[in-house]
Amino acid sequence: MSETIPVAPSAGYDWPATLAFLARRAIPAVERVDGDVYCRTVRLGEAAGTLSVTYSQAETALMIELTGISGSIPSIVERLRTMFDLDANLPEINAHLARDPTMARLVAVRPALRVFGGWDPLEVAMRSIIGQQVSVARAR
Repeated sequence: MSETIPVAPSAGYDWPATLAFLARRAIPAVERVDGDVYCRTVRLGEAAGTLSVTYSQAETALMIELTGISGSIPSIVERLRTMFDLDANLPEINAHLARDPTMARLVAVRPALRVFGGWDPLEVAMRSIIGQQVSVARAR
């Protein structure tokens, strides 16, 4: 059984840039990008399943489809808000970055770019450590 939940970002969202980032760094057998969909396996306590994420222009939200983990929805939504940096204050961040001429040009090109996190702190730590030792391509 699956369930779809809309999760809105604080402002615009650069979904194509996010997908490109995720596709280059996907952990085989854990996550993948298929077209405009990010998919991954997840575990929260004893609950395990999959989630798929797409971006809906009509709803201005990430659409999260959960399979096998419906009892953990609040925890999953919170993790995804962090993972996809959905609560970033883009107007404030962009205004600050725009003070620098070089950054101002970059912000003008991608005003909805965010800092992607990870599913959990251990995953982020492992990606960081492995990334320091070998390239992303070689790690895969």
